[in-house]
Amino acid sequence: MTGIDDETLHREAMQSGCIALLHKPFPAGLLVNALAKAGA
Repeated sequence: MTGIDDETLHREAMQSGCIALLHKPFPAGLLVNALAKAGA
């Protein structure tokens, strides 16, 4: 979860195994989807 919208941050997070990078504020559905994906 971040308030920073930065492509480098996003790329590094995904390369390190991040399931979802949520930019604040975000809809609750995005968090629910990320949690479901993490539990899969």
